[in-house]
Amino acid sequence: MTMNPVPPVRRADAARLSRRSLLGTAAAGLAGLPLRARADGHAPTAAPASTHPRPAMQGAGFYTKAVGDLTVTLLSDGTFLFPTGLHPVIGGDAGADAVHAALADRFVPRNGVLAHVNTLLIQTPDGKNLLVDAGCGKAFGGETTNQLVTHLANIGLAPADIDAILVTHAHPDHIGGLLGDDGSLRFPEAQIVLSETERGFVRDPDFSRSRLDAGTIAVFTALSQKVFSLIGDDKLTLVNDGDEVLPGSGVTVMAAPGHTPGHLLCHLASGGDRLLYMSDILHFPPVQLAHPDWKVAFDADTAVAGKTRRKMLDLAAADGVAVASSHLAFPAFGHLKTRGQGYAFVPELWSWS
Repeated sequence: MTMNPVPPVRRADAARLSRRSLLGTAAAGLAGLPLRARADGHAPTAAPASTHPRPAMQGAGFYTKAVGDLTVTLLSDGTFLFPTGLHPVIGGDAGADAVHAALADRFVPRNGVLAHVNTLLIQTPDGKNLLVDAGCGKAFGGETTNQLVTHLANIGLAPADIDAILVTHAHPDHIGGLLGDDGSLRFPEAQIVLSETERGFVRDPDFSRSRLDAGTIAVFTALSQKVFSLIGDDKLTLVNDGDEVLPGSGVTVMAAPGHTPGHLLCHLASGGDRLLYMSDILHFPPVQLAHPDWKVAFDADTAVAGKTRRKMLDLAAADGVAVASSHLAFPAFGHLKTRGQGYAFVPELWSWS
């Protein structure tokens, strides 16, 4: 692979975060000490609340857990409604009645199909911040998306703190957030990591095997070419199947072609723990898990994508690896198991710590 050096991170909030950590440690030590009554016999007066800023509570657009020595945080960029419902975007080959029946079986109104948009932050023991995808930004209007920067701030990070961004593929809900509200690159210090195959697809897109209409194809193409025209070669790292994203991190990519030719999954392995971030293997999991063979209009090659979807879902279910994904409902961590001819998602139990 072609690997450019990752620039050192700038952490404007480092001092503030260090103070917060120190205060948290001190508070934990004081928690076990007995309270002493005042000399006048009245109950002790509570200490005034700290004026130091602190991260928002778990669940404020983010959900954090450990994978071995890695700290991973699922960050929501928001949600959007499928504008015409699920059919024919998914299940166009199955027919509207079958799709509507599948939605009803899961208590989803046919005109209320909500898509979650997630990104994944991976923090390494040596202090690197790797983001997997950047969300929609304003690609779909931004009224209910474009929340990534706000939710990063809730854990004490700013865009300048991101060292690298792995782009799983160049669709609007994964690269739109690379652009700030003014149209410039939003993450000034980040190395952009992309599959070599996807870079070729951006330069010479071929949607002839997809079921997208010409208008949607034009929008997808224009955005991807605009974004990557702003990213200089010195900021772009190209990877291939099996490559490590950051040296020594245990974070590698897996080729998963079909959705786009260079579509990538992200596999994390650390301290005996593993996580498979499945990117766009699924788009609306409540229906697709039960009907994994239904065609998806967003897929650049529907035949190849269908085979890849089955392969990756089979792998995750048989292996028992923990999974997360771009469009699983927040907080999106769990496991897959086989169920009939399809699969079921078993979410991890929520943990506040």
